[in-house]
Formats: sequence, structure tokens, C-alpha cells
Amino acid sequence: MRGYYLDLMHAGHLHLLQASKKRGETVIVGVESDERIRKYKNPNGPIINENERIQLLIGNRAVDFVFLIKGRVPWEDSYYLDLYKKINPKLITYGNTFGYKKRLETRKAKLKGINFVLVDELPIDTGSTSKIINKVLNLPKGR
Repeated sequence: MRGYYLDLMHAGHLHLLQASKKRGETVIVGVESDERIRKYKNPNGPIINENERIQLLIGNRAVDFVFLIKGRVPWEDSYYLDLYKKINPKLITYGNTFGYKKRLETRKAKLKGINFVLVDELPIDTGSTSKIINKVLNLPKGR
């Protein structure tokens, strides 16, 4: 199982999904809604709307199921812990750029029986969404 903000999908996202598929039978991805991203992460985001982000994942052979994480539920661990308990995955994969590493130990302790797997072997420097956005913003005018 994966949870994603997933704005501007890039090779790092693709590799993480493919590596997740190799480690598990079924890959389930939760996509944060536009509303939740604007409220809790970036008031100007996302660049790619939730429907398009979901379509990108549905079209990916490594992904089996996609669902939208929506509603006014706070961006808190308790919400995600409840979500993981309902879905009850065998494993949860995350990359080395996972932004909530401090919360990871709490999640591991509260979700006994679920393996957390770090996928850190990237075949190339895949960059990041933030780097892509900054690169685009810094392009010369008229390009």
C-alpha cells in the first residue's frame, strides 16, 4: 500500500511503484484530494488535479487499486492509522524522500503485523517534484 500527494509524477514515483509491486501481490494507492493538499500541504497546489493523478496511476501496470483520500479529516497520524487498519495491507512501502519519517516509528509500533519497507535503490537520480517545479519556474522567459 502507498499513499501519495503525487503532483507531477516522475521517474522516482514510477520506480517506487514498480518496486512496490515486486515486493507485494497487490499495490493499492491512496491519492490525497486537491482539497486536502490545499488545506494541509500547499495552498496553491496541486498542479495536476486529483482526477488526472488518479488516471495516471490507473494506467500504471504496477498499480492494482487507486482510491481518493478526501474529506476534512486532519492531516494526522490517527487518520492514516485507521485507514491502514481498515485496508490491512501486508506491507507499506515508502521511499527515502518520505517526508514524515518521524511518524514512521509511531506507525510501525501501532500497526503490528504490517511490514514497512524502504525502497531506496533508485536506478537513476530521479529528482523530486519540488526540483521539477523549481526548474520550470526558473526557465528563461519565452521558453
